[in-house]
Order: sequence, then C-alpha cells, then structure tokens
Amino acid sequence: MYYSAEILSMAGIGGMNNNKKGENAKIVWLSALVAFANFLFSLGAPWIVNTFKRRLVLYCSLTGVFLSLVVLAVSFQLITSYSIPVSVVESTNVTAVGVNIHTSCSKAKTCDMCIQKTNCGFCYQMSLSGRTMIPVNGSCLLSPVEFSPFSNYGRCTNKSMKEEHAIWAYDHCPSPYGWMTLIGLILYLASFAPGMSPLPWTINAEIYPAWARSTGVATATACNWIANLVVSLTFLSLTHSITRQGTYCLYAGVSILAIIFVWKFVPEYGDKTLEIEMTLHSS
Repeated sequence: MYYSAEILSMAGIGGMNNNKKGENAKIVWLSALVAFANFLFSLGAPWIVNTFKRRLVLYCSLTGVFLSLVVLAVSFQLITSYSIPVSVVESTNVTAVGVNIHTSCSKAKTCDMCIQKTNCGFCYQMSLSGRTMIPVNGSCLLSPVEFSPFSNYGRCTNKSMKEEHAIWAYDHCPSPYGWMTLIGLILYLASFAPGMSPLPWTINAEIYPAWARSTGVATATACNWIANLVVSLTFLSLTHSITRQGTYCLYAGVSILAIIFVWKFVPEYGDKTLEIEMTLHSS
C-alpha cells in the first residue's frame, strides 16, 4: 500500500518519470485500483470476524499473505531473468560526462542491471513483432540528474528522442510480467484486509484481563506502528541491497513465522464472553 506506485513502476508497468505519454497517468490509476481493492476487501471484515473463529481467520489470512508474497517474488524474479539486453552501445564525449560514470553505465548487460546503477537509465525503441509491440535496441545511458526525463547523450537526449522514436526509462524496465506484480498486490490485500487487518485489534480487546487491558492494547498498538515504521523506512533500501525478489522472499519468511506464532501462542477466545474470559484469567 505504502509504495504501490513505486512497486508497479519497478515491475515495468510504467515509470513516474517516463517520457512516454500516458505512463504517469497509468501508474496513478493502477495505484488507485490497489487502494480501492483494500477498501473493497475490507467491507466483509465485520461479517468474517463475527462468523468464523479467530484462529481460522488468522491462518487463512496469513496463508494468503504468504502466497501473494511468493507471487510477487516470482514476478520480480521473472522480470529480472528476462530483462531486455543492452544491444546498442552509443558513443559519447567521455570527457564531458566523466569516464568513471560512463564506464559504469556502459558495463550493464541488461536493463535491470542498468537501472540498479546510480545515475544510469535505459533507452530503447518499440518494434512491431507480429501483432505485438516489443522493446528493442536497448542501451544504458548516463542521466544528467537523478530522475531526469532524458539522457545526457545518445538517442534519448531531449533533442533526439522524438527523431529516434526512443523511450527513456530511468527507474524501471519494460516487462511482459508486470501483470503478475499487480495481481500479487491485489491478492495480498484480498488476504490481509479481511483478516490480519482487523483481527489484531479484535483479539487485543479479548485476551487481556480487565486490569491489564488498557496497558496491553497500548503496548500492542505501539509495537504495530513501530513495525509499520520499520517496514516503510527499510523497503526501498532492501530492494537495492537484497534485490526486489529477495525482499519479498524475506517478507514471505516473516509471514511463515507469524503462522507459527499464531499456532503456538494465540488462544481462541472468539466464542467466549468477556465475563467468561475474566473467570478463565482469574482461575
């Protein structure tokens, strides 16, 4: 949810700085679709919480979260494995752009390797293959500034792009597997919104004895928001340090630990009144 636009851009659906007309709007609308999915799947949460046992809902929700994270990891692995190759080496004035930076960009063998490098972006053209337009003639070029809408030299400069019918992608690679990432995001919200989203708040109101309820709920809420802060602050750094697919594998591993935690430590209080719970706690 926090980085839906960035995640979709990473998947090659479009970039927030892409010079191709309509790409920015596509990212915005698809991000809105992801947010709407969260709203839509949250509507059934009250009925689910009141109908089914707490632990069953937690198991189903966490299993769905795990599977959706696996889908996201697989999608980014496919995007990386089948990234467009760099097939065009474009000449430049090395003195003007800096030999070290130019060499760093020119060493990239694929689009994915290119966009991982600082101040490098991918330049390509679209060609008709049968009935499908596919990206061809890729090159890794230096960007004049971070997130620039054009390259410092080559076919994707501000002057050359229209003449060459070239497309500049600073932060993403075009890929036919982007739809898997979108499905993974929606599946994640479909699993999380009706289960793991409301149930921790419900269970926290049920499991503590009356004298410890306020302290327990406050402590759990603080832990929840601290964990949210950690995830939001580290996500982009993790995608660079352990790759995008590695990040989602890490999150999938955490969801497995959550399932084990529910199995070992979360009691079933959904079918008991607060008065019965107080008696159980005192006995």
